[in-house]
Amino acid sequence: MRSFRSQISVTNLLSSYYQRAINRTFPAVQTAIPTSSGVAPNGAVRVVVTQCPKTVYGDYQCATAMTVAKKIEQQPAQVAKVSLLKLPKIFFSKTCNKSKLLKILTRMIL
Repeated sequence: MRSFRSQISVTNLLSSYYQRAINRTFPAVQTAIPTSSGVAPNGAVRVVVTQCPKTVYGDYQCATAMTVAKKIEQQPAQVAKVSLLKLPKIFFSKTCNKSKLLKILTRMIL
C-alpha cells in the first residue's frame, strides 16, 4: 500500500488551494475540482491546475480565472490578480522547487 504522501500530486494540491482562493474571493461562484473522469457538478467552474508546457511562463497554470470572469462579468486578469492574493506567499517563491512545495503543502493540510 502506498503512503498518503506518495499519492498526493502537486497539481491536485494546487488545484485545491486555488479553489479555496476563488471561493473566498468570489463566494457566489460555485467551483469544483473535477473527478478523475474530468466531470464537475452542473454549473460549477472547473478548477484544474496543470504544469506549464513552456517553463518560460512558470511552473504551473490554471485557466479558471477566464471562466469565473465570464460568470461575474469582470476582466480575467483582475479575477486572477485578486484570487491569487488569497494564496499562501510560499507559492510564489523562486527558491521553492517541486519537492519542497509538496512537503509544504502536505504539512499545511495534515
